[in-house]
Amino acid sequence: MDEFVDFFSIVFYFIFIVSFIVFPIALKNIGKSNSKYSKLHKWSVISLVFGIVLMFAFGFAFLINIADRSSDGSSTPADGFTIEQYSVVLNVNESNVIDVKENIAINFYEGGHHGIYRVIPSWLEYTNKEGVTQSRESKISNLKAVEDEYSVDTVDGKKRIKIGDPDYTLPVGIHNYEIHYTYDMGADPYENFDEFIFHAFGDYWGTEIKNASVTIALPKEFNYQDKIKFFADKYRNNDITSYVNYRVSDNVIYIDLSPNYKLYKSLTIDLELPEGYFVNESNTYGNTSLILCIVCIIFAIISFLMWIRNGKDLEKVPEITEFGPPEELDAAEIGYLYKKDTGKKLTIALIIELASKGFIKIIESDDDDDKIYTIVKSNSTDVNKYIKREVKIVKLKDYKAPFFDKHINSTNIMNEYFSDGVNENIVKSDFDSFYEDSKYLVDNGYIRIESDTIDNYSKEQLDEIKNNLTQKEFKDKPKMSDNERLVYDALFEDSDETVLSENHSFYSVFSEIEENVRDKFDDKINDLISYKYMLITSIGFLICTFLWGLAFTFIEDLNPELNIIYLIAFVSIIVIFIFAILMKRKNSYGEEIKAKIKGFKNYIEIAEKDKIDMMIQQKPNYFYEILPYAYILGVSKEWAKKLEKIPDPAIDMGNIDYSNIDIYDSLSDSVYVPSSSSSGSSGCSSCGGGCSSCGGGGSW
Repeated sequence: MDEFVDFFSIVFYFIFIVSFIVFPIALKNIGKSNSKYSKLHKWSVISLVFGIVLMFAFGFAFLINIADRSSDGSSTPADGFTIEQYSVVLNVNESNVIDVKENIAINFYEGGHHGIYRVIPSWLEYTNKEGVTQSRESKISNLKAVEDEYSVDTVDGKKRIKIGDPDYTLPVGIHNYEIHYTYDMGADPYENFDEFIFHAFGDYWGTEIKNASVTIALPKEFNYQDKIKFFADKYRNNDITSYVNYRVSDNVIYIDLSPNYKLYKSLTIDLELPEGYFVNESNTYGNTSLILCIVCIIFAIISFLMWIRNGKDLEKVPEITEFGPPEELDAAEIGYLYKKDTGKKLTIALIIELASKGFIKIIESDDDDDKIYTIVKSNSTDVNKYIKREVKIVKLKDYKAPFFDKHINSTNIMNEYFSDGVNENIVKSDFDSFYEDSKYLVDNGYIRIESDTIDNYSKEQLDEIKNNLTQKEFKDKPKMSDNERLVYDALFEDSDETVLSENHSFYSVFSEIEENVRDKFDDKINDLISYKYMLITSIGFLICTFLWGLAFTFIEDLNPELNIIYLIAFVSIIVIFIFAILMKRKNSYGEEIKAKIKGFKNYIEIAEKDKIDMMIQQKPNYFYEILPYAYILGVSKEWAKKLEKIPDPAIDMGNIDYSNIDIYDSLSDSVYVPSSSSSGSSGCSSCGGGCSSCGGGGSW
């Protein structure tokens, strides 16, 4: 259970950390639209992103596992003990199941020990006589100690037996331990011969294994002449047969190491036997990894079938030449449908569009090295003129000479309204400036505001008057779209003009415009069934990634001869991911409107001068009416080159050079947008003195 917890702790924390990076990016890309498309798309993206994160998490865990397997546990010396004698008795039956008995004499030359532990891996690498190395899984059972208290657990996929009493500390000296277990080697994987291979003692004890001996009782006769080899490693590289003394009697091999050879690692015994020597071997491999991989493969096939049925794009609609925006769409809608531009760019296009329709004027001025852009209403709906506003003022006292130098604006008021002995007067214009400039005079008792006719109207009445004036103004102009109205209202929320760099609330309309076009078109142009299939496939990708990672990195019970299944399953997961991406498609209307927009864009790019001149004769402001669309479609430069001489606007659009495409980026850069700032020990001692593919032991 420990390795299960450790493994998933790694995966969980990896996902938890990466999610802080992934979620904001994914959600920013998705937006906040409430359309069915957006919701399906959102959960599809989240599933895909988490599937990728999970894949990296399993890869990370796998690399840790590989590092653990390749670590050299021999770098950790034994803790205060030596091995004075180690004998292993192997009773082998015909099905290649071995009953193992180990007798170990441990000399504790330091105090403080409770006993020893022994680690026995089920997965080991075996190299046969032909030099082929294979990983094989064996089954370990009946692990126990004789005449000692013990406990058995699993650490990093290996069986571990801890012998000793945690409440009792052993005295210094020699202590004998006897360990029993059954080792099922499983089916012999080699052709034309059977082979008995066993790694005795374990690789990593951290001390010399003295007086090592092995007794092997085989089930029937065998030819041992030149058939027995001994190695000090698992890969047959270090042949120490010459240092081993052995004899055979009644199918029993008695093995002793020469006193001239110091053994620190496992002794590999390799005995070639005739084909069929072992019979009725058991299958030591499980089916869980195989089943999980097959699930991944099957779902890849299902994903393909779903794509064929509801994900494959419809036949492309031929481009349809349009001389104006298709279906009277505004520039923001065209920009979103064509390439899903950002809300800021969509809004800038709408500002240009409002100017081309005569609703606003864009005034450019210089402030040191910066350009200042002021947006003003083309025809100001001045409520003050409508109600014939008048402010009656009364002089209370005269001013003295020093007053001229300190308050020049207030002095101008006194000179303008109270010269030649006049004590009363009427203010009929520039009311905001008057109230600002006269504040000092009122506060210091020089004048009094007797009355203001605007006070005769409530706020609701003034708003109604203003709305009526606006409607009257709009009556003679082209129709304003919903998106244009959003921008218009945001520009003139407080007054009839605004400086883009100083308007600290206008930027909020960016997201409103983007969500407005999302809500209007997402469900209309996208095939919602294909997005449902995309969600199913994306969730399948996430689940299959988890299942494959579980099978490959953790369960790992597949017969090595079938390891190709892991690769096929992994490729299947990639296939699922690809089909999840390809699954989304537009419906017939989506394809049609896309073709119309492409045709409109193509017209802007290649339209002949004679055609444009003809359109200008019909619509004097035609060149400027197309400009916002050329800007949002990225062909402003091409459109501006169509005419040798750009005609002046047929209406007052302000003083900026609309034919200069760089002006639009400058206009965009001038908009105020708040900054983001405001808004154990080394080696393998913990696993029992060895890497994950080797056995060994130690003290505790």
